[in-house]
Amino acid sequence: MVNCFVPHTREFLIIMESYTILQSSVALLIGLLTSLPIPALGAPSSDVRLEIDISASYQVKENYLVRENLELIHDWHFTRDRSYNLVNVHPLLSFAANEHLEGYLGGDIFWENPVEDDQDNEIDGELTAAYITMKGGNIRTDLGIQPVLVGNGFIMADDAPAAVLHMDIGKGYAEFKGALAFDSSSLFGLTLGYRPGYFERVEIFGAQFRDQDDAFAASLPLIYQLVSDLSSEGTLNYYGVSAKLFIGDALLSLAGAYQNGEYTIANRTREVTTDVDAWFGDIGLERNFAEWLSIGIFCFYASGEQVDEPFDGELNALVSIMPYNPRAAIFFDPDFFDNDDADRLTFGSSVAGGVIAPGIHITLISSGGLSAEVSWINFYAGEELTDGSRWYGWEADVEVSYTFREQYQLFVQAARFEHGDFFESRLDETMDPAVQFTVGMSATF
Repeated sequence: MVNCFVPHTREFLIIMESYTILQSSVALLIGLLTSLPIPALGAPSSDVRLEIDISASYQVKENYLVRENLELIHDWHFTRDRSYNLVNVHPLLSFAANEHLEGYLGGDIFWENPVEDDQDNEIDGELTAAYITMKGGNIRTDLGIQPVLVGNGFIMADDAPAAVLHMDIGKGYAEFKGALAFDSSSLFGLTLGYRPGYFERVEIFGAQFRDQDDAFAASLPLIYQLVSDLSSEGTLNYYGVSAKLFIGDALLSLAGAYQNGEYTIANRTREVTTDVDAWFGDIGLERNFAEWLSIGIFCFYASGEQVDEPFDGELNALVSIMPYNPRAAIFFDPDFFDNDDADRLTFGSSVAGGVIAPGIHITLISSGGLSAEVSWINFYAGEELTDGSRWYGWEADVEVSYTFREQYQLFVQAARFEHGDFFESRLDETMDPAVQFTVGMSATF
């Protein structure tokens, strides 16, 4: 029987105790701040006592997950099955001092209980938000651990230590960000944008990533046949555009970027320098046909390598920094092709061969809190292989949810990926489909 809410276990008591300690500590820190004389932003330099409003909330999510043939083990075999119960607790504390200063502190605590008897329970957590926002006139500054997005998340989507400066200029705006990726690698980005209408925006952006954590060595060593004592350094540059615009009653969304750079991977006896030249594009068009029905079409493209030919020293596959691609639940899940849990550079198309992924997305919403989303996507390699195979396969994703009393939600998610001739040509056999199924409940307090 599926447990649809929080189990009364010792592990969960530890989670809630950790949240209580976190809440008490922050309340004490803010209490100390209120006793300090701090000048308000934009105000004359004089003693001004902060009047701080504190709010606390947390979300509890219970998931039961089943995954079959979902992780690449070796030689293009997808054979790993997993079933487990996962409890997530997302605490969030926030404070606001009039209109000039805000602060946020949040975390993600999870307890994983595998169904298999030979696997141990795991409890862990991480800090996902710890930043302050300072506002003055048309300028906003965010400092601390916060969400960092580059290229609509296709290049990077992670919570990281960062400093963000945002300036509004009429309908236009400019934003500069500097962040740490992984442990000590740097990321800098500049975005210039314009808002032509409500919910519309047009942006151009540039970003640069510098590897100071041997990130290339941890992510891309196999193409060089270097397998031990690796180090790396390098730089990746991104130049892109993104937009959301209405075309009549339809919403057009697009994002794309060109990537270039250079990196060096070395061991004790050899080093190899590689030039990077790649790009990606994502475009979607969605229209509401009724209050309860929305239909959209989309296509995601990322350049890639000719994976069955010798590597020529130039990498044409898009390299991303912990990206998030919402187009497909299985194929674009980093665990599908790489089950290493560590944060690392990945191919933006999931595979080195690149991808062309057209699809359709349908959303159904009822006035009673019931909603459903259905997607179907096809996947093709960027270039035909020498044996003529090019089709990775197709995927169907379904999510049904029911929200009641505004704070509770029941949900079911299912995804199925059918392998195409790209994989079958390497194995000389028909592979079982990859399947993912999730059922659960979330509650927000």
